Amino acid sequence: MRNSLADDPTLVGDGLFKLGGIIKDATYNNLSEYLGGEPEYGLTCEGFVDEGEAQVKALVEKVYGKDARIERVYFEERTTREQSSGLANWFDRTNDDNHVLWRVTPPGGKPKGVEIWNALRGKQDVVEDWSKIEQYWKDHFGSDYCPPTARPVK
Repeated sequence: MRNSLADDPTLVGDGLFKLGGIIKDATYNNLSEYLGGEPEYGLTCEGFVDEGEAQVKALVEKVYGKDARIERVYFEERTTREQSSGLANWFDRTNDDNHVLWRVTPPGGKPKGVEIWNALRGKQDVVEDWSKIEQYWKDHFGSDYCPPTARPVK
């Protein structure tokens, strides 16, 4: 997982972990590929969504049918969206806190979240009721929470 220390309030652990991934990609992975091996790239939450979207869509259609709605949902800090003034807000925007996952709404059913990244971190189950997913991110962002944006998966 590329940014598994994203909850680090000091940003130091998160930054060091990200830097380690960049160094690994630039050294081990390039050398491994050059020698005919398979590189091992880490994924962020959006990386999991990018890589797994076709499989999740196929599984949702198999379980709920083609009328199920699948959306890609983006949670972002309020300061990421609103360009407020002040040094604290500028610093906060330099390491924006965000998250991407799927929302699945079966025909006539309640929406659910498909949350691979947080499930791998032991924070949530892979499939959760949407209300539980949204509450998690409200708590995570605190006063910086703003409603998520979504786009349909085609």
